[in-house]
This record gives sequence, C-alpha cells and structure tokens, in this order.
Amino acid sequence: FAFPGPGVRLSGVTPGSPAEAAGLRAGDVVDRVGGAEVRSLADLGRVLRAHRPGDRVEVVFRRGEETRRVEIRLSER
Repeated sequence: FAFPGPGVRLSGVTPGSPAEAAGLRAGDVVDRVGGAEVRSLADLGRVLRAHRPGDRVEVVFRRGEETRRVEIRLSER
C-alpha cells in the first residue's frame, strides 16, 4: 500500500512462497531486487518479470529502522 518514501511496503506475504521462506513479512519495505532499485509496485513487477523461476536474487528491504538483505530463489506463480 502507498506510504511516503521510496520502496514498496508489503501488505502481506503468501504462505509457502519464496518470500515467506526468506523471512519477509507484512510491513517490510522492499528497496532493491536483484540489484535493481524498487520505487513502486510497477518497478517490483518489472524487476520480477526480468527473472526466471529458479533464479536467485538478493532482496534488500527495511524492517523498522533496520536494513536487511536476503537471497530468494524465485518460483513460478
């Protein structure tokens, strides 16, 4: 959902998804995926479509004041 500032705030994470397995959760703000900056939901979709299932991508996100990095192996939707 919209909020002031860069990135995309997750409203939720699908149970059993790669994001959940990597530890992402509702409220986290995604700033980068696979080295690409994410400033909007459209950016996030574009970046994810540029990769294939099985690709491993680094996701940089914020949880509160802390910046975290995780590697996620993408799967088919």
